[in-house]
Amino acid sequence: MNPLLLFEKSKLLFSLPNYGRLIMRLYRDGRVPVWLKMAGIAAAVLVVSPLDPFADIPFLNVLDDAALLMLAAKLFVNFAPAAVVAEHRIALGIVGAVAGMKNVTPGKT
Repeated sequence: MNPLLLFEKSKLLFSLPNYGRLIMRLYRDGRVPVWLKMAGIAAAVLVVSPLDPFADIPFLNVLDDAALLMLAAKLFVNFAPAAVVAEHRIALGIVGAVAGMKNVTPGKT
């Protein structure tokens, strides 16, 4: 196994608590649309339900429930307003919090 790949996976594992706190803060924020919050809850319930609705879908039946939950969480954060996500990432001290923001400092004249 590639040591770099192992390092990337361990980095993801250690970032899970911060990611969970970010999601909880986004759920409490009133600026995040209600439909997005409901869709996130519905996706989480669907994934962990004992009915296993993804058993017949060729690609999704291979994925583990944890991977599907992580996908739902990532989609929730991606669809949330970018400014709100950046604000909460800065408040939590997550590295790369302003990576997606544009530099708006005025140029020299």
